[in-house]
Amino acid sequence: MASQAGPTFRIGGKQVFLPTALVTYLPSQRDPNFARFQVPMTFNKLDLRDYLYHCYNVEVRSVRSFIQQSPIKDRETDIGRNGRPMGVKKMRPQSKKFMIVELVKPFMPPSAPQDLSPWEFETFEARQVEVDRMEEYTEAMQKKPGVSPLRLPVTSSRILQAQQAQALRKGGVDWDNQVKLDERWREVEIGWEQAHEKEKGQ
Repeated sequence: MASQAGPTFRIGGKQVFLPTALVTYLPSQRDPNFARFQVPMTFNKLDLRDYLYHCYNVEVRSVRSFIQQSPIKDRETDIGRNGRPMGVKKMRPQSKKFMIVELVKPFMPPSAPQDLSPWEFETFEARQVEVDRMEEYTEAMQKKPGVSPLRLPVTSSRILQAQQAQALRKGGVDWDNQVKLDERWREVEIGWEQAHEKEKGQ
């Protein structure tokens, strides 16, 4: 059986066992012979070429790189007593570095999945709504420090939590988070119950 041929180019000799660089693949449906990546500012063309070969066994013919400057933005300074920023300064966020590689073997990224339930996308959306609400609450408290949290409008989630807590206190329903756990957790639960009964017997 013939052994797999090595790379057709000279690879780097520096060994990196715990890489901290974040390389983001940017899918494109235009040309399967090219792939686009966002890389750290410290990355060079040889780094990306070796990274793709060692991590994914992907060989490239050529690499092009370019830096995209971020637009200038206004940065507000500290908030004053009246709740307004004391001043505004101009700033330019850190630039972004991109690289385009020409692949030896064409690659077309798969289409986005229609069913997102395996990734619990609904839970993510609900969490994002709660995060946005907390950001609005924090911003309102900064603008009006004297406003008490009890005077803020009550959300529908808090009303639902209060109703569920009242039903639990009355004893009419059992608590259930409607999450189906793995059967292996049942063995852990049984073991905990047996250990608890053993402690009671002693």
